[in-house]
Amino acid sequence: MPNKTTYTKIAAKIIFITMLVTLIAAYMYGEYMKRDAITNLAHVDAKKTSMLVFETLYSAMQRGWNKDDLEEIIARLNSVDSQMKVNVYRSERVVQLFGEIEKDKIARETDKNIAKAITGEEILNISDAEMIEYYYPVIAKENCLKCHINVKSGDVLGVIDVSYPIDNLKVPLTEMINFFIVFIVLFSIVIYLSIFIELNQYLIKPIKNFSNMIKNITASQDMRKRIEVNDNIEEIDSIKDVFNSMLDSIEHQFYFDSLTGLENRRRLTEKLEEGKNIFLIIINIDAFQEINDLYGDPAGDLILKEFAQFLKELMIDNEGLYRLHSDEFAHVCNSGMDMDEFKIFVSFISEKIAQKSFKIDEKSEVSLSATMGISYGSEMLLINADVALKLAKKTKKNYLIYDETMAMTKEYEKNFDWTKRLKKAIEEDKIVPVFQPIVDTKTEKIVKYEALMRMMDDHG
Repeated sequence: MPNKTTYTKIAAKIIFITMLVTLIAAYMYGEYMKRDAITNLAHVDAKKTSMLVFETLYSAMQRGWNKDDLEEIIARLNSVDSQMKVNVYRSERVVQLFGEIEKDKIARETDKNIAKAITGEEILNISDAEMIEYYYPVIAKENCLKCHINVKSGDVLGVIDVSYPIDNLKVPLTEMINFFIVFIVLFSIVIYLSIFIELNQYLIKPIKNFSNMIKNITASQDMRKRIEVNDNIEEIDSIKDVFNSMLDSIEHQFYFDSLTGLENRRRLTEKLEEGKNIFLIIINIDAFQEINDLYGDPAGDLILKEFAQFLKELMIDNEGLYRLHSDEFAHVCNSGMDMDEFKIFVSFISEKIAQKSFKIDEKSEVSLSATMGISYGSEMLLINADVALKLAKKTKKNYLIYDETMAMTKEYEKNFDWTKRLKKAIEEDKIVPVFQPIVDTKTEKIVKYEALMRMMDDHG
């Protein structure tokens, strides 16, 4: 059998997974934002630095300084910050006018980034060691053409290579991104805790309470109990109404007779268990099976329905009437009558039944008679009334009121004992069929068999 879970666990699992996915997405997006911001800021910062280097060198060149003077300026720039490196490489057109520098030649031939930058493309590299390497192509302008007579405006005169660490740029940006991630984490936790509390309050807890009430009803086996919830939740109220309607339907089937609509034997038994001093009348229609045999079951059912309605009209306050089975009804009377008044009431019922005719169709109608068994008190009322009914039928009386002198009690107990013995024999497979041959006296041949049943008990 698979392990069962609970809505609390399901809700917690969904919230945990959702929050985890959210945090991972926030972290990845934060890292992406940080990397993108560093790249953009590094590019702007490196370009500004390269332009400052160029302007410094340009000012020196306007004064007529030679390449050794320029190398000295570059060396001084590199001494300002030990972590920053500045290099300047001249293009071939500048070499044609002012001569070659060996390191420039090697760099142009071996360094792909310098060779690419000389074509006019800005190159930005951020290495794994988190160093910025920026290659800035120096583009010839109109005022450059005075000295660089072999170039035109827009040609590349050289490349300025600037490299420095991004620590100063990264730290404040990392702090900002980390703050963003922490904020997302805390915000997500608060949101999901709020969702969980709301789910628990308005979904999980009401369903759990609903389930507990159902278990209580099932354990008590009291079909009269109903689900009561006060959660002010429309869906839970709808489920409650549907469930209570189902209980109403089950209770009706459990306690009411489907044909006549009267309460049944089960309801009568619960009523008698209250232990009050009452009169109980069992009313049995005489020879009702003959009506079923003669007119059919549908006609019999119609008469039973009319008979039930007729009895309801005779009873005080139209209450306390039950259908026990088939052609047998019961009435509980607790209206405060004494025995003499009650006998008059029973005689009245018997006379009214005898005087009543029940139509089967337009051409046929039948008159009924009934035998009644009556008991009084607070204990064994149903058994005693049944004993009185059997004795009344046996003695052809309209009704009898049970008293302890009725010999029928012993016969009832004997029948009850035989019922138990038969039930036990069936359960233990002790019913044995016996076949006895029947012989034709003229031909002396077996013509048939008589089937008999024998019960084996503890005595064999």
